[in-house]
Amino acid sequence: MIIAPRPGNIIGRLLALTGLALVLEFAWEMAQVPFFANLAALPLARHVGTCLIAAVGDVLIASPPSARSASKPSRLGGAQASKRFRHATC
Repeated sequence: MIIAPRPGNIIGRLLALTGLALVLEFAWEMAQVPFFANLAALPLARHVGTCLIAAVGDVLIASPPSARSASKPSRLGGAQASKRFRHATC
């Protein structure tokens, strides 16, 4: 059961996003197993362990830059820029 974080709960949002990223990365890693001969010959438990380690590593590598870019204000002016863009294209 996934519990949605409250709107003002930034830590909850980050944890939910990290959890989602981990699930997606794990699925991606598991989907690649048949393409690697050394993994295809191993039992399923080894696949899961290896792919889980790879997924955690991917999330740890991607999290700091993502958090940094999400915390910086937009160069385009945020909501004001999106309003200008929306009116310019209609």
